[in-house]
Order: sequence, then C-alpha cells, then structure tokens
Amino acid sequence: WGYPYSKIVTEKLIHDMRGPIPSVILRIAGVYDDRCHSIPISHQIQRIYENRLESRLFAGNIHHGASFLHMEDLVDAIATAVERRKTLPHELTVLLGETKTLSYDDLQRQISRLIHGKEFTTYSVPKWFAKIGAWVQCHTPFITKPFIKPWMIDLADDNYTLNISRAKQYLEWEPQRCLEKTLPKMIDILKTDPARFYKENGLGE
Repeated sequence: WGYPYSKIVTEKLIHDMRGPIPSVILRIAGVYDDRCHSIPISHQIQRIYENRLESRLFAGNIHHGASFLHMEDLVDAIATAVERRKTLPHELTVLLGETKTLSYDDLQRQISRLIHGKEFTTYSVPKWFAKIGAWVQCHTPFITKPFIKPWMIDLADDNYTLNISRAKQYLEWEPQRCLEKTLPKMIDILKTDPARFYKENGLGE
C-alpha cells in the first residue's frame, strides 16, 4: 500500500543518488510517548474505554502484533547516529524498535485491566464480516468515521518482531523503555483528564 511503498521508493532514491555522501537509513517502529500519541494504540484505548462492541472483536490472529518504540529512545538513536557519523559505514540501514512485541491480545488484556479492572476477551471474526462492518460504518452519515478502514482488515494478520542487532553493533543502542511499562502512564493520563487525552490524540469529543 502507498505509505510503506513511498518509503521503499525514498530509500532507493537515496541509494542511487547519494554519490559520495554517507547515508544512514533508520527503519523505525511505531512511535509512542508517555501521553500515547500513537494512532493505533490511542484508538485501541478509546474502543476499550468507551466499551464499544468492536473492542471485543478482531479479524486477525490475536497473538500477532507490531513493534513499537518510545519517542525518547528514538531521539537517543538519532542523536547517536549523528555523533558516530564519521565511524559508521558509508551506507547503513538499521532497524529501531523494541525487541518484545506485544500481541493484539496482550494489549487488549492490559489496557482493559488498567481501565476497567478486568481483562477483555477478544473474539475472532471472519475478515469478510469485519470488512462489511467497517464499510457500513465508513459510509453511514452523521456518525464519527471509524479508524478501521476495510482495506486494513487484510493486514490484521501481520506480525512484526525486530532484530536490532545492527543498532547494537554500530550505534551501541537499544531501547531503555518499553510499551508494557508505559501503558499504565497513558491510562493514568486518560483517567485524569479524558478530554485532554482525546484532544491530544485526535480522537474527537
């Protein structure tokens, strides 16, 4: 799809056109911070906080997930790459992310426990059923358009775990924070001021 394709094209342009200029390509996992500021995580929190029906349903393998990275760890990695630029290979590609990938089910259980004091059970639904539901929500007037679009359903089974050995080798870098320990901070902020959390994360009213 278009978003990652644009990254592939950009990396190829840098490779082809950089000439004698050294380059470091940082392939970055999904970024978040203590106040969330992550589109997929904030929407998952919203669905659970509002006890929506779709918070209990998922059209993919609930034991798969995506890698994330705290903003402060990302800043540290970028700063380190700049500081070490004279000692790095002339062309280097590095993966940046947390080595532990929380599954969709892990996130569901932890978020629901932090918000409601109990773990939500996630039920698997067929992709065709989820696509119909997403399409109806996207085309129903006078309601807030959902985050989940029909084309996203096909990506629900994707699973991302990162090998950050090159970051350790060349940058002597690895994440000092993790999503699992940051989620309680996010939920505390949500509970303290839900309106601000919603506004900062673009969740509407």
